[in-house]
Amino acid sequence: MRKTLLLAAAIFTFSANAQKIKSFGITGTVAVKLENISRPLSSIPEKAPTEAELRGPKTEKDNPSLERPHISFKKGALPIGEDPAIQNMSQPANAIAATTVNTISNWAGLTAAVQPSDNSIAVGRNHVVQMTNNSVSTYIRVWNKAGTVLISNKLASDITGITDYGDPNLLYDEQADRYLFVLLYSKSAKKLVLAASTTPDPTGTWYTYSFTTANGFPDYPKIGVWGNSYFITTNSSQPSIYALNRSAILAGQAIGTAQLFSLSKFGSLSFQSASPISQAGPVAPAANAPASVIRVADDAWSSTTGPDRLEIYKLNINWTNTTLSTISGPFNLYTTAYNSNLCGFGSSGCIPQPGANTKLLDPLSDIVMDKVQYRNFGTFESITCSHICNADGNGKAGIRWYELRKSGTSDWSIYQQSTWSPDVNHRFMSSIAMNQNGQVALGYNISSSSVFPGIRITGRDSCDPINNMTVPEAIVKSGAAANSSSRYGDYNGMVVDPVDNSFWFTANY
Repeated sequence: MRKTLLLAAAIFTFSANAQKIKSFGITGTVAVKLENISRPLSSIPEKAPTEAELRGPKTEKDNPSLERPHISFKKGALPIGEDPAIQNMSQPANAIAATTVNTISNWAGLTAAVQPSDNSIAVGRNHVVQMTNNSVSTYIRVWNKAGTVLISNKLASDITGITDYGDPNLLYDEQADRYLFVLLYSKSAKKLVLAASTTPDPTGTWYTYSFTTANGFPDYPKIGVWGNSYFITTNSSQPSIYALNRSAILAGQAIGTAQLFSLSKFGSLSFQSASPISQAGPVAPAANAPASVIRVADDAWSSTTGPDRLEIYKLNINWTNTTLSTISGPFNLYTTAYNSNLCGFGSSGCIPQPGANTKLLDPLSDIVMDKVQYRNFGTFESITCSHICNADGNGKAGIRWYELRKSGTSDWSIYQQSTWSPDVNHRFMSSIAMNQNGQVALGYNISSSSVFPGIRITGRDSCDPINNMTVPEAIVKSGAAANSSSRYGDYNGMVVDPVDNSFWFTANY
């Protein structure tokens, strides 16, 4: 039964700083090669996991580009002390706890053979697909909606013919009813692999493409869909955006090009990447609506960074004449002040685990987490996203989440935001999504000196007070041991079922 809501919505104010918007053309194009059309995944023999894999990962996936050294940053950056957007949990229970969550099912996923697992998920009309890192090529598993495992342990190389280096990122293209994933081609090659299912059945055949990346090693690839293109962002020598022709990919055309756009770097950070804003739901954006990518900026990163903000870059892609493609931005959405410094800016070991001599876990506090999802409600449009921040000013990891909105000819603005940190434990590796009912689910990992790394979730209903997660935190899976490496994970995945609007979440424990 819904309880009476007594708490008034908190009000946030935003700086009205002048914005310097630039518009420029593509950085260049690279050739996209059709590598193969696979045989049906269902006809390929299973790869039985080894005993070592069943015991869990012990080795760390080597990736030098993820090294993030400590750097000197601007003093006096805001906020000073506790995050001003932190949700007030001291109110009476019936003032906030208006909505509950019901766990429909809880399935055992793949066991990653290396750390981090980089687990990713895609859910279509009839199937659920998961991928995780593995020591030799990436693991893939497929279920039907009843929970029956259709594909248990097979390798991405069974599809692609390429012994990839992982970093899997999955996408379900709802408008096309197809599945896609992107992978690193190898440990050293400056190339990416993209695969697209040839039908709505991921156990069937797949098209495999590859292309060389122009800005160096394409670390941390993330994939999204918008309009006539698929977009892949990477952490490279410059934050990079690749646009690929959607209709050509879906048709399995033998050759084409990817359009490259390069963003300027924040000079103080080594690890930098934007995130594609990916359309979800039954209603597509307007045909002329530009695609977008988003990133977050902390005023502490340099004296010239400016106020804390979300930066949106808009892309207009022309596949008839690539010289007419453009990117413009940043369009700045000034946030309530947040602090990305958990235990030293750029540190890859901050979050504690129980036990002596355990590793401190990587918070990844300088990027917008996967996935950023767009939804069209007709009368308004919405984007949900999140990142990790210092919630109490003393190094406790919390989750800053946002809903952006626009309607008619207006531009994007922050409709609501808050920092989720309901107790003394650290929360990190978040992923957030909104369904077509306007309900929001936020999933994440939890850890502390007394709580082993595990999985939890919260959320809110569309009519709940804004700026609040109203669902009492639910334990999805409790951890039972400390992680052996600081590389606990690079991302988790929260997505929406296109059939019944339920949420699906994959994460480590």
